[in-house]
Amino acid sequence: MHYEPVLGDDGQLKIRLVRVQGGRLPLPKGILDAPLNKLEEIVRTRLPDCQRGAKIDGNGTGNADAIKTASLKMLLDTLENRPADASLFLPIKDKLGLPVRITQVSIVDKTLSLGVRVMNDAESTAMMTLLREPIEEVAIVKE
Repeated sequence: MHYEPVLGDDGQLKIRLVRVQGGRLPLPKGILDAPLNKLEEIVRTRLPDCQRGAKIDGNGTGNADAIKTASLKMLLDTLENRPADASLFLPIKDKLGLPVRITQVSIVDKTLSLGVRVMNDAESTAMMTLLREPIEEVAIVKE
C-alpha cells in the first residue's frame, strides 16, 4: 500500500491511498475493502477505552492513552479518507509523549520527513478536547 501524506493550507493532514501493489504488480484498491473494514472495526472498539484514559499533564506531556488515542484517530481519518488533525506525540520517556503540530511534510528519495513544533498550552488543551470527542459512524470512502 502506497500512501501520500499532504499537509493542506488549512493545517489538516491528508493521507491518501495512492496505489496498492502485490510485489511489482498493481492491484485494485477494492481488494483491501474487507481487511480495512475489519481494521476499522477493531480501532472503533478500542478507541473509547483509550479516550477515557487520555491525559496531558501540567508540564505538557501526554500519557500512553493520549498517544494511542491520537494515533487511532489519525488512522480512522486515513481509513475514512478524510483530513486528520495534524497533531501527534513525539515519544520522550516512560510511555510519555510531547504534543507537537506537524508543520511540513515531504517525501524525498523514499524518505518521509516531518517538520514539527511543540504545542503551546492552548494548543495542548485544544488537542485534548479533540482527543476526547466521540468518533462518528462513517463508512470508509472508496475512491
